[in-house]
Parts: sequence; C-alpha cells; structure tokens
Amino acid sequence: MPEPRQEYVFHAERNWRFDLDWKQQGHLVACEIDGGIWLQTSTGRSKGHAHPVRFQQDLEKFNEAALYGWLIIRVTPEMIRDGRAIDWLKRALDICA
Repeated sequence: MPEPRQEYVFHAERNWRFDLDWKQQGHLVACEIDGGIWLQTSTGRSKGHAHPVRFQQDLEKFNEAALYGWLIIRVTPEMIRDGRAIDWLKRALDICA
C-alpha cells in the first residue's frame, strides 16, 4: 500500500480533516478512524463519536466529502487490529488504480 497523508484538510471552507488519505490518478480515498464509540458519561449518556451531536457533525462532514468525490472507509481501532481495515483500504485503492 502507498504511504498515506495524515490529517489532510479536504474542504475549502471548513477545517475538516481526514485521519488518512490517498490521492492517486484522480481518485480520492480516505480513512476515518472512529475511536471512542463505546464511551459514556457517568450518567450513561453517549459521548465521543457516539454522541448524537457528534454523530450528526460526522454525517455532515462525510456527506460533504462524498460530494467532493471522496471514497471514505470508516473503521474502528478493532478493525485495524484484526486486519479488516487494511483489506478494505487495499480494495478501495485497487478500485481507484
């Protein structure tokens, strides 16, 4: 796999960044690592990416990225550890080759 860029700002007006991205032959592939999906406050409410406000912000970001032409692979740390993330990213990069 080619070396990715890290923390690339993809939007012209917002400071939205991708955790990792690959730009090759006019194709755009990004990887977002969603950590903290199981985090809760002391009262049992969701926080991190699972919090409703953050979840809606993520949807806005990913929909804008799609309109810019990005293929986004979203993963969790567990998916990185067990190899699923690498498999999906390799397949995405093969599609865009």
